[in-house]
Amino acid sequence: MDIHSDKLKLDWRFPLPNTHAGILLGNGLFGVVVWGDERLCLTINRADFWDRRNIRPITAKMNLADLRKYWLARDDDGLAQMVEPTDPSIGIDSPSGLPMGRIELGLRIAGATLHMADGALHLSNEQASATLRLSVAADQPVLLIESDNADLDVRCRPAWDFMADRLAGLDHAPPQMFDDSSMRGWIQELPADPTLCLASSRFSGGLAVTAVYGETPEAARANAGDMLENASAAVESTKRWWNGYWQQVPQIDLPSVEAEEVYYYGLFKLAGMSKEYPAVLQGPWVEEYQMPDCGNDFHFNVNIQMCYWPAYGANAPELLQPLFDKLKQWEPRLRNNAKLLFDIDDGIFLPMSVSDTGEWIGGYWPSFTDFACTGWAAHLMWLHYRYTMDVDFLRDTAYPFMKGAMRVYESLLEEEDGRMVLPFGTSAEYNWGSFQATGRNPSFQLACIHFLLESLISSAELFDIDADDVTTWKQLQQTVPPYAEYIQPADKVVPWSPSSDELATQPRIAVYEGQDLELSHRHHGHLAVVHPFDTLGPEHAVVRPTLYRWLEAGQGNWIAFSFAWAAIIYSRMKDGEAAYLNYDLWYRLFTNKYRGAIELTPYTGISTWVADADASPMQMDANMGAVNAIQEMLLHTVRGTMMVFPAIPKVWQHAVSFEKMRTEGAFLVSAEMKENQITSIEIISEKGAELRLANNIADEILVTRGGKEERTRSKLLTLQTVPGEIITVTGCLP
Repeated sequence: MDIHSDKLKLDWRFPLPNTHAGILLGNGLFGVVVWGDERLCLTINRADFWDRRNIRPITAKMNLADLRKYWLARDDDGLAQMVEPTDPSIGIDSPSGLPMGRIELGLRIAGATLHMADGALHLSNEQASATLRLSVAADQPVLLIESDNADLDVRCRPAWDFMADRLAGLDHAPPQMFDDSSMRGWIQELPADPTLCLASSRFSGGLAVTAVYGETPEAARANAGDMLENASAAVESTKRWWNGYWQQVPQIDLPSVEAEEVYYYGLFKLAGMSKEYPAVLQGPWVEEYQMPDCGNDFHFNVNIQMCYWPAYGANAPELLQPLFDKLKQWEPRLRNNAKLLFDIDDGIFLPMSVSDTGEWIGGYWPSFTDFACTGWAAHLMWLHYRYTMDVDFLRDTAYPFMKGAMRVYESLLEEEDGRMVLPFGTSAEYNWGSFQATGRNPSFQLACIHFLLESLISSAELFDIDADDVTTWKQLQQTVPPYAEYIQPADKVVPWSPSSDELATQPRIAVYEGQDLELSHRHHGHLAVVHPFDTLGPEHAVVRPTLYRWLEAGQGNWIAFSFAWAAIIYSRMKDGEAAYLNYDLWYRLFTNKYRGAIELTPYTGISTWVADADASPMQMDANMGAVNAIQEMLLHTVRGTMMVFPAIPKVWQHAVSFEKMRTEGAFLVSAEMKENQITSIEIISEKGAELRLANNIADEILVTRGGKEERTRSKLLTLQTVPGEIITVTGCLP
């Protein structure tokens, strides 16, 4: 996009009263939240700043055979003894990310402008006597503060200033403050992890701040000095990186300033939470006054996945590489998990909730029956291949991981009356922690199985490998049900509505066998056949009755990510009004007036999950899901078929466009709609994949490629493209 566009500039008026109102800067590993009133506050953290003590190890005692036995017997004691106890003498219950602290500057800021194209925040004080330019180095844990004020009043405030009792209860020592001619800051020793040093140092034209580790306090401080010595050199390289990032990001033009801000600022946050380190729940932005919600860990049953959904359409698939590198680093542990739990040598098992070392940190036995966490991580790899058509990545990274995930399912599936069944498994967090958390043939797990089967078969056939496996997988495609079916009992009273006779009594997707979606539930796992796994098309007869029941159950137990995900699901159904409504509810309920995103709404009347606005977790998943919801309304691919403007709400239809949005098949797509009419589509084929484009453009369309024109009335345009080819599609006049 045009890096000079005003769309890449956002203004704030101060005061910004707390971290949840702050402006986010980061590079994935290192993050800064900019806020303040009487003083400018810079809350600083690292995504890898953890207390890693009190791990619950996965052992053979947690094997699935015994787990199933205790589950069938409803034996609470048996289940409880399978989970290794933590050490009560250790202050922290389980590994967790940590608060770090903040730097305060003695300036009362009046306003700020974020120049996203450069990755820089420009601040001015009320007297206009000082201006500051803040940026986080693109590839180093450094905050650069350029200023024309040589006498900045700097105050260092570690988290200990705000929560000393809590940190002391974790057996943390007080920080060691220092202030000398070269640096000021503090050293934080941890009970069992490397020592942290947060330090600031002046350079010609400003101030630099870093946070680094060392095995000893002396080493940490020395490392901080080394990092700060040449920090100012990162100013220009950081600007170049952000310029390049935005040049590849698709430009969108919407008749909604708010939605454009969500999109552009969201993609700024996406890079800020994933470029140098895998995305975690809060990114590198942990408050200085409290422990992060859920330890700011890796949650793999929707949260981490949702954080990455916008990266594909944003033409930034490289942002997933730190996650893939981390999964590769964890792989020996994940393979050992599969050996201990399922007694297989070639499987991979990724628990729902893990630390930054890949170790399980949950406390619930259903963690071991949510097998789809592994498959869903594999789905990110598969999408990376589909959006880039990088066959080397597919062969070396995605295929082995998908195969390991499928091996776990193969070890669990049992033959029964000519079909295969999954004897028990979890539908993510449904009836969490109770015996009803697990059931036979969970639809969420079945959808994951069919995604893996379909992707593995196509991959193996592409590489002409694993012929015996392909035979087995094709048999499983025929014998594993695509979902568990629920049929309303004939004697059950059905509340009447204009659609009840048509939909309420029709077969629908069950949570698991015999379990209807009885109550509102925040996790839409039973709809995974629609999204994310895309194993059933929206036209399938079971889908609309399932959505009807989902709507009946309501939104009362939904949180932020539920609404963003619902918007995507309705986009897949080509229902623009419902998609926009759910997106808009997310925007109204889960963002504050400072463009901050929160996980629990402060408003009553919609959800029972309510929290004070300042106390709500500041998680990033729903914000990224909302960005993806906008992308999905503009362009998506379902069951291999691309559609432009598949779910445009009425309020956008008079003028909407996008440029060079990436989609499956490694296509870069541009399109424009005016007055509810698609006026033009341009498709650039990077890798020469087959193009399948749904014709929602006109009764007759004109296709131009290679200087030749062709008219067609087909509802599905299918073309074998060549690398570098540009195809245009327009509607023909009646």
